[in-house]
Amino acid sequence: MKLLVMGLVALMPVFARAQQSKFIDYVHDVQNKKIVGVGLFKNRPPTFDELERDRAQFQTPAEFMDHLFRQSPRLRGNSVLIHSSESQQLSSLQEPRILLFDGGIVYALSNHPGQKDRRVEIMEVDPSTYEVSMREIVFDRQGPRFDRNPQSCKACHGTPAKPLWNPYDFWPHAFGSAIGSLGSESEKKAYADLYAKRLEHPLLSRLNLPAKFNLDTENVTAFTQFIHQANLGRWIRQNLRPERFSRAQALPLIASLSFCAENSEPFGAPPRDDESGLAALFRPDEIKASAVPYSLIRSDVASARAFFKNYLEQVSVRVLGTQSRVDHKRLEREVATTAQIRWILNQAGIDTANLSTSLYANDVLISAPSNFPLDFVTSLYAWRPELFEGLDLEEMNLGLEKSSWIRAECGSVQKMSRDAARPAPSVNLWKSFEQVQDSRPVLSRCAKCHVEHLGPKGRTAPVIPFDRPVEFAALLRDPQERLAERILQRVSLRGRGQMPPEKPLTDDEANALRAYLENLQP
Repeated sequence: MKLLVMGLVALMPVFARAQQSKFIDYVHDVQNKKIVGVGLFKNRPPTFDELERDRAQFQTPAEFMDHLFRQSPRLRGNSVLIHSSESQQLSSLQEPRILLFDGGIVYALSNHPGQKDRRVEIMEVDPSTYEVSMREIVFDRQGPRFDRNPQSCKACHGTPAKPLWNPYDFWPHAFGSAIGSLGSESEKKAYADLYAKRLEHPLLSRLNLPAKFNLDTENVTAFTQFIHQANLGRWIRQNLRPERFSRAQALPLIASLSFCAENSEPFGAPPRDDESGLAALFRPDEIKASAVPYSLIRSDVASARAFFKNYLEQVSVRVLGTQSRVDHKRLEREVATTAQIRWILNQAGIDTANLSTSLYANDVLISAPSNFPLDFVTSLYAWRPELFEGLDLEEMNLGLEKSSWIRAECGSVQKMSRDAARPAPSVNLWKSFEQVQDSRPVLSRCAKCHVEHLGPKGRTAPVIPFDRPVEFAALLRDPQERLAERILQRVSLRGRGQMPPEKPLTDDEANALRAYLENLQP
């Protein structure tokens, strides 16, 4: 067991090990093979309901931050700065969007001069159900206006809502773009200028910003783990409920996430590319009867990873003027596990497209600073412990001071999985990353053709910068373009000319898109 743990530590990203004191705050606490604590909710800051109750305490975003920090001082040091936002809150290198996070809650603010309204966007994760709720506080001359169900948030976060953030290990939209460090001279200069002028800023002056932005002071890695844990709980609760996902279907998933299917090798050898690992979990007739060969999904996941990284590199060049220094080959071994769980869940009739937390260019990857398979299997154990009955379990600490993960011992789970009686798949839900995923939020579906140049329209679709709100807002505010009118007209059509072409928007989705466009207009 000691060798196994040491081997898995070697597989962890080097930066994650350097930052264990921060990101580890947001994983589970395991003792005696029981989950005794959930780091995600350990330090709960003020909820939307509590803020509404205290509305007389603040009239502006700056006063809101002061009130928030009086209630939860930790938030001063738990910030991420977004210089090229993909949201309806505009941002720039000089006026970044601010994310504050802790205890299952995220608060987002922006002081960008092009912002139509001064607003606080709030994402709350319910500690009991992991249900994600989007809230909003808009500030006008009369003071704060509280919106419990803002329509515009659904355009990005979907219904039911999910958290949004790109997976580990490269975030060109944020300060700390290269695995949490400043990835270029232009990014270093922009942050230095920002820090020098911080005391003159109504919002940044209230944060504990580090003078030196480096691997010892950044928060991007911790925030990624925070979102990852929230998303796993959300997705498992929504998609792997007892009536939809049986023990027989769960056993091969548990095995794959526990590295029992030749999808990872703790002693340095690369994972197997073929389906031999699945042969240890399924009967030959099950593999043969699959509607989608594993080799096809494996190839598609590898292509999806290359596409996503290329997309992010383009963002880095556009925003920072240079390519990242990140060596993306380090995480290629995760492709095998990702492909396996997508194949296994497709066998069970479970759609995995909505598992990703990216809004654009990524329907596949779920990488985390820690170890995403162990995060996944531990979260599944937390919500569905009956699926693990009879299995030999092991605690994992990955070289950290406390145990935070559970995995199944391979011998027991492999045999139980092979012997399990599973129904034949009744539906094939898998789609290539190049296809439009109907379960994705509205803007993500639009971007498949108009930003990513994928989907049925291919490269014939006109470019609409849904992923670049500052540029998008400028087009929406140009009376000659009439862009909002033309977009809403196309989504209202049915049949020839409708957008999206495969499946029309629901009324709720159309209303969300309309509200989003209105917030970007004057």
